[in-house]
Amino acid sequence: YDKEAKTVRQLHLKALEESGDTAQWVTVSRQYGAEDETTAQNLIAYYLKKNDNAGALSFAEELIAKNPNSTLANYAKGVVFFGQKKYEEALPFFVKALEIDPEYTDAYYNAGVCCCNVGSGINDKISTMKFKTQADYDKEINKVKDWYRKAEPYFLKMRELVPDEPNRWAYNLKQI
Repeated sequence: YDKEAKTVRQLHLKALEESGDTAQWVTVSRQYGAEDETTAQNLIAYYLKKNDNAGALSFAEELIAKNPNSTLANYAKGVVFFGQKKYEEALPFFVKALEIDPEYTDAYYNAGVCCCNVGSGINDKISTMKFKTQADYDKEINKVKDWYRKAEPYFLKMRELVPDEPNRWAYNLKQI
């Protein structure tokens, strides 16, 4: 019964939610999530809200195993790493999502923020380090600059895609 399958799945999940059967809701959401992006997003959001990074990561990996070219699966895995402040690990998944869907603005935003956060982290460490030479200091500062240079194209693309939403790109471009 394909014609109304999406509606039937939504009703099934809503019934499980209203009955309070969270365990069954999660099980069924995992099954439906491979076919329905909204269900997958809801399940990832549920895991993240519960701080269940292992569950979110496991589900994202399941989705990637079923379809390595799933925008949502790659984005979701990036979000899990991002939430754990593993920005360098998250970045390739946002990039992969963008390769699949070059207009996925959330992936551009998160990729840019990953780069900025890595650069900022290096900059924070610099303030606590003692350098023997100016060249050593300059080397570290250049790492920060490199990460900000990597971030810039993501925010420029955001500005191109959503020019009427400067709250999503203007501050970051200014910082860069």
